[in-house]
Amino acid sequence: MQINDKDDSITKIRNRIGDMKVLVVLDDVDHKDQLDALVGSQSGWFSGESITIVTCRDESISKGRQKVIYMVLELDPAQSLKLFSQHAFKQPEPKSDWRGELSKKVVSISGGIPLCLHIFGSLFSDNKSIEGWESKLEQLKRDQNEEVHVRLKISYDSLDTKKQRIFLDIACFLIGWEDWEQAYPGELERWEVRKEKKQYAMLMWEGSRLYPTDAIEELQCKFLISINDEHGTFEMHDQILDMGRNIVKQEPVATRFWKNNETSQMLQRTK
Repeated sequence: MQINDKDDSITKIRNRIGDMKVLVVLDDVDHKDQLDALVGSQSGWFSGESITIVTCRDESISKGRQKVIYMVLELDPAQSLKLFSQHAFKQPEPKSDWRGELSKKVVSISGGIPLCLHIFGSLFSDNKSIEGWESKLEQLKRDQNEEVHVRLKISYDSLDTKKQRIFLDIACFLIGWEDWEQAYPGELERWEVRKEKKQYAMLMWEGSRLYPTDAIEELQCKFLISINDEHGTFEMHDQILDMGRNIVKQEPVATRFWKNNETSQMLQRTK
């Protein structure tokens, strides 16, 4: 069915479907207007027994509609290896030679994200030698794959400037501080320090008129961060964390330092 514009699509879909019971699947919706155009307003204009499945990066897109939300979780190691193998070898398991062990190492870097496993599998599919695999593996350990970075950055780019600042602060300063955490051997003590740093950050953001409460809610809706249920601290997937820090590294002037040695070098240069 040829669709020329939004109004044309609404008319044609209504006329074609009428009162039929239908299953509608909308993939990668990134704005509420798209949902309204394709399935109608909150009341909808499909049969009451119709079902609409929407995949999106932002939970708020479906706000106000009768819905059941299913959050897609990371794949476990076995599922991850199977998906990677499908793209790397065109079969459900890696070959039982050196590829098997190296495949597991590649999978561990993916963090169970299907997108990463798809891209990594395609990346390794052309390599036939152990040297080629080891070289690409070391490259992935050092730097996030560019295609993964671009795809994950879509949600970040949809944020306004204030929310982007808060996201980058969280990625650089409030998660993964391995250096300073070594000074706190007790797990409970480390959680307390993390909570304290979050409180300081909230005060700083409020003082800078960044409206952190609203920003954090949107970051959660876009699945860029989560809040630990037990301790109330920020959490972030490793690939999202790498994406945020890569954004900062690409800035023409460095604005954030999260490693002790980098901070020391910067202070020495400014003396």
